[in-house]
Amino acid sequence: EETQCQYLLNLGCTVAQGFLFSRPVPANEFYRNYESLHGYFCRRQPIPASKEPYRITKKKKLFPYLSVILLCTMILGVATFCVFNYYMHTTRELFDKLAERNLVAFTTGQVTATNSYISEVTHTLESCATLARTEHDILLMETYISTLNRNDPRTHFSYSSKAYYDKKIAEGKVVGEDLEALRRLERGETVISDVAFSHRMGDIYCFVIGVPVMEDGEYVGCLRAIINTKRLLASEHITSPYGDVVASFLTDE
Repeated sequence: EETQCQYLLNLGCTVAQGFLFSRPVPANEFYRNYESLHGYFCRRQPIPASKEPYRITKKKKLFPYLSVILLCTMILGVATFCVFNYYMHTTRELFDKLAERNLVAFTTGQVTATNSYISEVTHTLESCATLARTEHDILLMETYISTLNRNDPRTHFSYSSKAYYDKKIAEGKVVGEDLEALRRLERGETVISDVAFSHRMGDIYCFVIGVPVMEDGEYVGCLRAIINTKRLLASEHITSPYGDVVASFLTDE
């Protein structure tokens, strides 16, 4: 019926067939109509303008979108990790270079300061030895040594005569490297010892600079400067544009 057809049209059905459109027809007429209707042996009815057909909407699946979001998140995470790792590596290299420059600057300055101080002490001892040789006054020299000890507490100046060392040698208290150092002093050489630990000087690491005192070409004694190695590790007089040195240490190497 026409009302049923209209009802179906209102529901969104735009294709139908039945007696309302055509009664049974001969085969040749069927194929002619089939070809003229492009494969549809039926009559298409337009949807009334006043009626909006029902539309059946399919729910969209979220799985493809979740996959895309997850993939993008993974790519972003990998990219972030790579960028962070690159900048961390670059920052570490920069820090290492700055630290190396700082230590090189400190070491260079420390070597210069150490050599300068050793040279200064050696010249002081040589001046004192010259005073003893020209003035022939041991008391005056000892007064000068006392003044030096008050001015520099980290360095101990002293004078010992040849007779004093001869007695120590006879008692067997001067052996090995110390005995070799005395022989060099007797030959008129200035001697600088290795760093050693001394209980007698107050449990410190120190080294000794010895200058011979000669009188009429003969060895009569030795002027010594016992230097605390802390004096060589001082860093306050060394500056660097790359940072501050907190501390330096003395090793056995």
